[in-house]
Amino acid sequence: MWSLPDIVELLRKVVYKVNSEFLVRMSEIKALIFDFWGTMFVQIVPDEIYYGERVKRILRQRGISDERVLERATRVYIQLREEIVKERRRNLREIRALEEIERFFQRIGLNARVGEDLIPAYSWPFLHFTLRRCGLDVLFDLHRRYVLGVLSNSPCHRMVVERLEEEGIRDLFSAIVTSDIVGVVKPHPDIFREALRSLDVSPEEAVMIGDSINDDVEGAKKVGMKAVLVGRSNSPLCDAVVMSFDKLPEVLKVIS
Repeated sequence: MWSLPDIVELLRKVVYKVNSEFLVRMSEIKALIFDFWGTMFVQIVPDEIYYGERVKRILRQRGISDERVLERATRVYIQLREEIVKERRRNLREIRALEEIERFFQRIGLNARVGEDLIPAYSWPFLHFTLRRCGLDVLFDLHRRYVLGVLSNSPCHRMVVERLEEEGIRDLFSAIVTSDIVGVVKPHPDIFREALRSLDVSPEEAVMIGDSINDDVEGAKKVGMKAVLVGRSNSPLCDAVVMSFDKLPEVLKVIS
């Protein structure tokens, strides 16, 4: 004859099994969240050209066109960018485009107004010196199967949207979340949570796709998401690793 503790334990196991199977069904992948820089798009010119064009256009907006001044200012700006990257990694706070320009003006001793009219100059190399690395056929195929979103460490939300519009793929993404909007950078959990909220999915229903173990994979795993790395890695944190976007549909079926 079964004792009462035995019956209670049996019921507990049955309830646990039912709940586990329910959660598995509920955690079916519904959304894919793509990193932008380095994953979907890559820089195609050296930093000296990329940032030199930004500096030239920003300073010309403020009436400075002397080539010698522009050359020196570019070196200063690249050094400043390196400092900003380290600062962002240290405290995970975004330094937005206008704040970056203001610091740059201070660094070169330029007393000039910093305003929204400088954003097109700031954005120009991002819009013209980057190349889409993800195939359109794969993106459209994934769009038919999943809800898509973009999650980017970008100091300027507007230029991410404009770049997607230039490629004609803006409408494929139900949400575009950037550190400019949220105020923190990956791998801070708040920016991942905002992407999930924007897509109206739970962490178990979403996959982060990116090229950085630290920013994309570790950040996603900390909030309970799956993560696919685009690149090379033996990290056990990755649910899958692909070298090209063509492999995404196949690995997503495996990790679902």
